[in-house]
Amino acid sequence: MSKLIKKREPWSRFALKALAALVIIGGTLGYAHARYTIGMDSQKIRCLDPYRVFVIDRWNLEPENGILMAFRSNELKPFYPDGTVVVKQIRGMPGDTIKVTTDATYINGGQISHGTAKLAEKLPRPAESYEREFTLADGEYFFMGWHEQSYDSRYWGVVRGNQLLGVAKPLM
Repeated sequence: MSKLIKKREPWSRFALKALAALVIIGGTLGYAHARYTIGMDSQKIRCLDPYRVFVIDRWNLEPENGILMAFRSNELKPFYPDGTVVVKQIRGMPGDTIKVTTDATYINGGQISHGTAKLAEKLPRPAESYEREFTLADGEYFFMGWHEQSYDSRYWGVVRGNQLLGVAKPLM
């Protein structure tokens, strides 16, 4: 019987292979880091229940009605400091007419959700003060959460295109 003897690879050849593997791994991680980020909902009442963790694709900035999208908050106090990453569902697109009342929210005449009565109890203004009707201009979007107490566009208005961060996909 002959023994199989494995010949050792020269150090320089091993180093070249290791370097190539590190470049591939580093490039993949760099790509993933540049393109994706993780968003977490830390609120007690989640506006997109049952989801708490989202992957945000920062290279996909194409808003579409009905998708979840992340954006940077702007003047959304008292709940979100400016610059907070928020994930909500796009419910209104440019050209849509939005009507918000205390009892219901309408887009282009069709009721899509409840109104402002539930959450307004916790806000400094009465529910009636949020009632309005307007048409979304180019680059304006109307965002909502799924929970009846979601603090969303019914209260603070539109999100502009320059605030969009990317499409969000729920993980868990």
